[in-house]
Amino acid sequence: MHRAGDIMPIRLLLAFTFAAAAVLLSTPLHGQDWKLVESGVTDNLYDIFFVNKQVGWAVGEDSTIIKTTDEGATWFQQTGGYAGEYRCLFFLDEQRGWIGGTGGLVLHTTDGGESWEKQETELLDTVNDIDFVNDSVGWLTGELPRDECNVCGAVLKTSNAGSDWIVKLQTPVKDTVSDNNRLDGRLNTIDFITEEYGCVGGHWFSDIYYPGCVICTEDGGASWHNYPSGFRGIESRYSWVFDISVITPSHMFIGMYGAVSVTNDSGRTQWSDYTPYGIVYEISIPSENHIYAIEERGDTAHVFYFENGAMEAQWQYLEDAPSPGLDVNPYFMGLCMIDTATGWVCGDGGKLWTNNPNLVSVEEPRMVPRLYLAHNYPNPFNPSTEITYGIPQGGDVKLTVFDNLGREVEVLVDSYKSAGTYTVQFNAEDLPSGMYLYRIETASGTLSKKMVLMK
Repeated sequence: MHRAGDIMPIRLLLAFTFAAAAVLLSTPLHGQDWKLVESGVTDNLYDIFFVNKQVGWAVGEDSTIIKTTDEGATWFQQTGGYAGEYRCLFFLDEQRGWIGGTGGLVLHTTDGGESWEKQETELLDTVNDIDFVNDSVGWLTGELPRDECNVCGAVLKTSNAGSDWIVKLQTPVKDTVSDNNRLDGRLNTIDFITEEYGCVGGHWFSDIYYPGCVICTEDGGASWHNYPSGFRGIESRYSWVFDISVITPSHMFIGMYGAVSVTNDSGRTQWSDYTPYGIVYEISIPSENHIYAIEERGDTAHVFYFENGAMEAQWQYLEDAPSPGLDVNPYFMGLCMIDTATGWVCGDGGKLWTNNPNLVSVEEPRMVPRLYLAHNYPNPFNPSTEITYGIPQGGDVKLTVFDNLGREVEVLVDSYKSAGTYTVQFNAEDLPSGMYLYRIETASGTLSKKMVLMK
């Protein structure tokens, strides 16, 4: 879960809200007017965090760090000093913060981002999430180098502000419900409410399906409980958990593949889904009455708003945010609600959106600024999926699908195309399940992405 630094006390208020009678609160819908603002960068932004209304940061690819000290009216770049994609961040206050990135990278600042110190971890791959409960105790999720699984998720803990990171959980993890071992597991998100209690969310890998998982500890990581994944998502096989927000040891929300789910008993017996939705990447809770989430669905992306005074309350759409220079998916990646009236979303192409009424929107270009290859949708898919791409100038375009051994499967496009955006369909009805690669080749460059056929 990602949250503004000054809203931590709302957890106690949320506990009262859930204990109260199920009455739908009549708080007005805030933040209808989301607008695009100037960030000063064009790299993808993966995460955003505000410690108060004035001061915030966003991080992204190619070692990008941007900061604002005037409510987001202007943003300036900072230097982390280490190459990589910066994927997540957490700040305790205006001075102390952490960034996680690819290659197990963890950076720490004590001067508001003016300088950064690298902290050592045992992680091999991307740091997926970071969370601190005070100035000493913090947690992160990532992946470890292991022989017995392709993706070995891990949770690391520090008790000295990151000088030492110690592995407290790693997959494979025994399923406490079925008493079976899950071999491969990715842990995407983590949220602690005290030094002792917190949960991590992710998904397992198997030959048949990818069930979501929620694993919690009540003793600071000494022991963990893998609760049953009663949440279902779009399809029960793909209930991946992307974000988790722990309110109390009993109540938590998760954003997942196809739903937002809530539980009143730590997920031990029951989850209630709010569906249908696309891929819910992140949840932000600015007050006891309001929950926001961002989702991707096909060629659109949305910010959702939910009044949680009653468990049966419905999600409400905010206005769709503008696309990032393309008439395709904006790919929202990070969300931070500072309060019920002010929030921020970051995404593809260095785009920032806010509902802060004090800021003026910039005019969004409708031309294609660069070569663009979107993630296919749906993914995983069966048997067909759509691939969208954009080219900044006219020229020959070749779009090819390969199997996981690099063998050509099908050429989807091989012709001259004018500048603009295009969508093509790939039908894999006669192909076996597995990982496939699709690649676009143009005079502007070459891009490729992966997709999963699951029958």
